[in-house]
Amino acid sequence: MAELGISVHDLLTGDLGKEARHRAGGENFGRHTESYNLKVFLALTAFLAASDDESLRQETTVKEASFFTSLIKSPEEVVKLLEKFGLRASISQEKRNGAVFVVFRVDLIQYLHASARFRDESLALRNFNVEAGVVKLTDADIKKLIFYLIKEKIEKIVEEMRGELEGFRITSSKEDAFPPCMVELSNKELNEAQTTILAVFLTNVGRYQEAERLLERWPELQDRMRKAKFIPFSCRRMAELGLCVSDCGTENPLQYYFEPKKRKSSPNRPSIVPDSP
Repeated sequence: MAELGISVHDLLTGDLGKEARHRAGGENFGRHTESYNLKVFLALTAFLAASDDESLRQETTVKEASFFTSLIKSPEEVVKLLEKFGLRASISQEKRNGAVFVVFRVDLIQYLHASARFRDESLALRNFNVEAGVVKLTDADIKKLIFYLIKEKIEKIVEEMRGELEGFRITSSKEDAFPPCMVELSNKELNEAQTTILAVFLTNVGRYQEAERLLERWPELQDRMRKAKFIPFSCRRMAELGLCVSDCGTENPLQYYFEPKKRKSSPNRPSIVPDSP
C-alpha cells in the first residue's frame, strides 16, 4: 500500500472506501468499469478484512471471483493465468459430433493438488479424460477451476490484510461505532450546516440511504453532495463549532468509527437516523 501512496484510512474512507462498499453491497457487479482498479480492489479487501460480517466476506469473495473469471475471454489468457497459479496447461482441439471444441490439457499431478483443495465433486478426476499425464478439460470446466483459484487467492489477501488492519474493525452491528457527536446531532432538529455535517459522516461510512433521508428537507444541499466529495470535520473543528460532546480520544469522527482501539470508551449508541414514519 505504501508503494501506491495510500494509507489504511484512504482505503476505508473517501472515494476508495465508497467504491469498495458499493462493490461489497453488490451494486457494481456484472460490469467492468474504468473506476475499478488496483486501489479499489485493495480498498475492497481492506473493507472485508476490517468487517466482522463473515457472510458479507464470503458473498463478496464469491462475486469478485466470478467477476474476474468472467473477464477471461481467450484460451491463451486461460493458459497464462493457470501458469500464474502454478499449473502447466496447453490448448488443443477435438472434434465431437462434427463440431470443433477447445480442450485444455492440464498437468495431472498439478491438477490433483489444486482441485483437492476445493470441495466440488464436479472437479473430481473421475469426471475427466486422462491421457499421457494430462487432464483434459472443457472451457466450462477450466473456468470453474479458475474461479476457485481466484476465490482462494482473494481469501488469502483478505486474511493477510486483517493482520495489517489490527485495530481497525467495522462491526456488522454498527451502532456502537457512531461517535457521540454524531449521535447527539441525530437526536435534535438540525439546521442546514448541522445537516451537512451529519450527512457527510453518514456518506463516508457507507450509510447512503440514511444520508438521503436526512437530506430530503434540503434538496439543494442534497444535489451538491451528490456532485462533490465532502470530508468530515476533525474533532478540533467540531469542538470549535460547539458540537463536540465527549472526550473520545480520537482526532476525527471517522477515526472513532474505523479505529475502535483509539477510543477512550465505546458506549452503546442508538440508531443514528430513525426510519421515516
